[in-house]
Amino acid sequence: MGQRLRVLDVGVGQGTQALRLARAGHEVTGLESDATMLEAARTALADEPEGIRRRVRLIEGDGRETGAHFLPGAFDVVLCHGVLMYVPEPDPLLAGLARVLAPAVCSRCWCATVTRWRCGRVLPGTSTPRWPPSTPPRTPTGSGCRCAPTGARS
Repeated sequence: MGQRLRVLDVGVGQGTQALRLARAGHEVTGLESDATMLEAARTALADEPEGIRRRVRLIEGDGRETGAHFLPGAFDVVLCHGVLMYVPEPDPLLAGLARVLAPAVCSRCWCATVTRWRCGRVLPGTSTPRWPPSTPPRTPTGSGCRCAPTGARS
């Protein structure tokens, strides 16, 4: 196994991605505002072996309030899959997610209306991701981003 990462999964839902990452050895924090989905994630987590359960922390909360839950730079990876389309003003959410990322790492946000991953690189000394200007969003070429999906093109 490679480097163990600290992962924040905003909108963890039933915990599918969080559990996959924990099984791969990563420390995962799942943040979910919907009590029903959070309970589904807790139920799925309860069925996992103890070693996996120790690597997952589930928190009830809103992704727009990351400052209330986490310190700046607390995570190596932030996932925010299937959340942005439900947020009327995503800029504060994205800024909050960028704040909790360790310097010079990547975040991944995915929206059902977008056909590719939207990958933004948070650079040292900045507070928000630098998104490529194309529509639909695409992974920037030559950015050094390690979270680009297979087959993504700029």
